[in-house]
Amino acid sequence: MPGSDRRSVVRALGALAVLPMLPAPLAAASRARPAFPSATLVLERTLDRHLADNALIRVTRCWSCTF
Repeated sequence: MPGSDRRSVVRALGALAVLPMLPAPLAAASRARPAFPSATLVLERTLDRHLADNALIRVTRCWSCTF
Protein backbone atom coordinates (compact mmCIF):
# COMPACT_ATOMS: atom_id res chain seq x y z
CA MET A 1 0.00 0.00 0.00
CA PRO A 2 1.69 3.19 -1.08
CA GLY A 3 1.87 5.82 1.62
CA SER A 4 0.90 3.38 4.41
CA ASP A 5 2.86 2.30 7.41
CA ARG A 6 3.00 -1.23 8.84
CA ARG A 7 0.45 -0.55 11.54
CA SER A 8 -2.25 0.53 9.12
CA VAL A 9 -1.59 -2.51 6.93
CA VAL A 10 -1.80 -4.86 9.95
CA ARG A 11 -4.96 -3.09 11.12
CA ALA A 12 -6.56 -3.53 7.69
CA LEU A 13 -5.64 -7.23 7.62
CA GLY A 14 -7.09 -7.66 11.11
CA ALA A 15 -10.34 -6.06 10.01
CA LEU A 16 -10.53 -8.41 7.04
CA ALA A 17 -9.94 -11.41 9.31
CA VAL A 18 -12.85 -10.41 11.59
CA LEU A 19 -15.23 -9.68 8.71
CA PRO A 20 -16.51 -13.29 8.23
CA MET A 21 -17.44 -13.46 11.94
CA LEU A 22 -19.92 -10.58 11.69
CA PRO A 23 -23.64 -11.50 11.52
CA ALA A 24 -25.24 -11.76 8.09
CA PRO A 25 -27.53 -8.91 7.02
CA LEU A 26 -31.13 -9.26 8.13
CA ALA A 27 -32.34 -8.86 4.56
CA ALA A 28 -30.68 -12.14 3.57
CA ALA A 29 -32.30 -13.98 6.49
CA SER A 30 -35.82 -12.78 5.60
CA ARG A 31 -35.59 -13.78 1.93
CA ALA A 32 -38.62 -15.77 0.75
CA ARG A 33 -38.17 -19.26 -0.68
CA PRO A 34 -38.93 -19.63 -4.39
CA ALA A 35 -42.27 -21.15 -5.33
CA PHE A 36 -41.82 -24.31 -7.39
CA PRO A 37 -44.59 -25.46 -9.74
CA SER A 38 -46.72 -28.36 -8.50
CA ALA A 39 -47.40 -29.74 -12.00
CA THR A 40 -44.96 -31.91 -13.93
CA LEU A 41 -42.72 -29.96 -16.29
CA VAL A 42 -41.55 -31.38 -19.61
CA LEU A 43 -38.28 -30.01 -20.91
CA GLU A 44 -37.44 -30.69 -24.54
CA ARG A 45 -34.26 -30.00 -26.49
CA THR A 46 -33.83 -30.50 -30.23
CA LEU A 47 -30.47 -30.47 -32.00
CA ASP A 48 -30.13 -30.26 -35.78
CA ARG A 49 -26.97 -31.20 -37.63
CA HIS A 50 -26.81 -30.30 -41.32
CA LEU A 51 -24.76 -32.68 -43.42
CA ALA A 52 -23.61 -32.71 -47.02
CA ASP A 53 -26.18 -33.16 -49.80
CA ASN A 54 -28.85 -31.38 -47.71
CA ALA A 55 -29.06 -34.29 -45.27
CA LEU A 56 -30.17 -33.54 -41.73
CA ILE A 57 -29.76 -35.36 -38.44
CA ARG A 58 -32.27 -34.26 -35.79
CA VAL A 59 -32.07 -35.47 -32.18
CA THR A 60 -34.83 -34.64 -29.70
CA ARG A 61 -34.51 -35.33 -25.98
CA CYS A 62 -37.28 -34.94 -23.42
CA TRP A 63 -37.11 -34.77 -19.64
CA SER A 64 -40.00 -34.99 -17.21
CA CYS A 65 -39.31 -32.96 -14.06
CA THR A 66 -41.21 -32.72 -10.78
CA PHE A 67 -40.42 -30.73 -7.66
